[in-house]
Order: sequence, then structure tokens, then C-alpha cells
Amino acid sequence: MTGVSPGVLCASVVWWCLGKVVNFGAGSGDACVKNPAAGNEADRAWRRWPGLLTAEPCEAQQAMFDATAPRFGLPASLWIPIAAASVADIGKYVGRVSQCVKDPKTGLVNAVLVETRQRDVVKEPNVGLWKSPLASSASERLYPAKQVWVHVDYRGYRNAYVEFNMPDIPPDYFLDHVQNCEAIRTRGNSHPYLRLCPVHRRVNTSGGHNAGGEGMEKRFLDSHPQPPAPNRIIYADPMDLTKMLDIPPGTQVLDGVRTTQSQFYP
Repeated sequence: MTGVSPGVLCASVVWWCLGKVVNFGAGSGDACVKNPAAGNEADRAWRRWPGLLTAEPCEAQQAMFDATAPRFGLPASLWIPIAAASVADIGKYVGRVSQCVKDPKTGLVNAVLVETRQRDVVKEPNVGLWKSPLASSASERLYPAKQVWVHVDYRGYRNAYVEFNMPDIPPDYFLDHVQNCEAIRTRGNSHPYLRLCPVHRRVNTSGGHNAGGEGMEKRFLDSHPQPPAPNRIIYADPMDLTKMLDIPPGTQVLDGVRTTQSQFYP
């Protein structure tokens, strides 16, 4: 939050690193969020392809969330999935998988196009982001009608993004893996499917810097091995949300996150 001292913020970075992999009092099992505007088509978990398992459809007119996953004290409108343990989990918790790119030799799903079920999330009136000038762009960036998710080790993700007929990537923009790829690999690919988000070059550079949040997270995990966690989804933390809003998170004490996160909490 605004005015937080560097010492307090550094402590919060440690808490944030732990929160990615440790269940801080989250509930058990799955839960549903009512979405009365969702149509029957959007309620299907995902489409069948030869060689792929099919997921059970979600309960009609409901979008699922993983109640075992840390959500960093954020309001429900900012529970944004950014990593998943499987393609089936994407279908269950994010939206209908309408297209996929598979490895022709192994059959591994490398990339998927998702029609999200999160378009009509209720935005809390006491959350500053939804009353700020960022509100309109934030809705579109956090809850686009379509999302591309890719395997952490898939290098052809930009080609897949284009192949899925996603909007053109503007000059000086990059497709950012919102969840830190190196952190996922350090965890043994616990959640190998990651959401992509177009961000400006300066955001991509700031977030991925060795002195930035991703560098700190990797160093923390290297020195503090974590046991397997039960959650099937990883939700965005304040740094992830800052990146997704196309705001550089900063390095060292993460000034960009410190300034922006005051808009996330009631």
C-alpha cells in the first residue's frame, strides 16, 4: 500500500513468495461463484479432442474457483487464474477450451485458446481499481473474452497466439507469462500451464529483472524448497496484477506494486 516502508515491503515479498506455494488457511475443495449471465455454451468445461481426456462440465451457470489456492486477501473480483496444473483444470476454473496446439510426436498439449467464463464478475464498490480511471482497461486486460494459455516449456507460444487469431500484438509489446516460468520449473512443473498477457517492453523487463519480483521469488524457492501444494490453480498476486495492468512492477522494493496495490484492497 502507499507509504509502506521498504522494510515492511521486503517482508511482504517473502510472504508473497510463500503464498504462491503454501496454503495460508484457504478452504478445502472447489467452490462456485454464481454467474447468471453465463450461457449454456460457456458452461461446458472444454471440448473433446482425439487423445485427450474430457472434463466434466461445470454446474450450469456457475464459474468455479479453487478454494484451496492462496488468494492474498484480494477481493473476489481480483481472483485471476494465471497458472493451472492441467488443461482440464483450465476448463474447470477458467473457461471453455475451444482450440489447442499439440505436440505431433508426444500428443502433449502445448497451447490452448480459452473462452473465459469470468466476463461478468461482480466488481465490489469499495475496491479502488473499479472506481479509478483504470477501471475500463483493467476489465479488458484481466477478463478478456479469450485467453491463451501455454505449457511452461513451449517456445512456439507467439506463433500459437497468432494462429488462434488473437488481437495483433502492438509494437514494443511482448507476450508475458504472467506466472514466473522459472519458479514453476523450480517447483517441479507443479502448474505447467500459464496464462499469457501482452505487456509493454518496460513491464516485461521490470518484472523479469533479477532484482525484481520474479528474481526474488526464484531465489527464495531455490533456498526454501516447498512441499507439494493441493491447489490446482495459482491466482494472481499484487505483483502479477500490476503487470497485467501494464504497469512496471519495479525492482528492489517494487515501487510499482507498492503504488498500485492500494487500488486492489477495500
